[in-house]
Amino acid sequence: MIKTEKYGDATPRTDAYAADTLREVAAEIETVLQPAARGKATANTLREMAGIVPERMILFPLDIAHACAKVGVPRDDQDPRVTSRRRTCAEISEVVQRHWRGGVVGNMPSDDPALWRWRRVLAAVVGRWSGSEDSRLAAIAATAARELAELGGAL
Repeated sequence: MIKTEKYGDATPRTDAYAADTLREVAAEIETVLQPAARGKATANTLREMAGIVPERMILFPLDIAHACAKVGVPRDDQDPRVTSRRRTCAEISEVVQRHWRGGVVGNMPSDDPALWRWRRVLAAVVGRWSGSEDSRLAAIAATAARELAELGGAL
């Protein structure tokens, strides 16, 4: 299990590599997010992302929570698919916070390193799956590109 002593602990450790973090978050999401089919689909996307991130990239669970909290904020006049994705992001943030912050859900501190680490994951997704012939992967890349832009653009 991935452990961090406190939020924002950015000390690189082998147990905080992005692929491992994504897989562990996926396991928690799959058991909690409802309906069950939605939890499974979201978890599978996170597992697929784990397969393409650079090998030694660092990512902490609360990095995901922080970024998902930011992109999960509802906005007016959105496409229904984007609205749904925002709701899922907000739920991911809550699930991760409950699991990794001992049940405490609340405002995430402003942490640019957390957003930077998640933006690197999104950039890997966009770089690998943009223009994919697989429509599902192309849609994931399009979502990642939108979220990347909302979180501050390219690295």
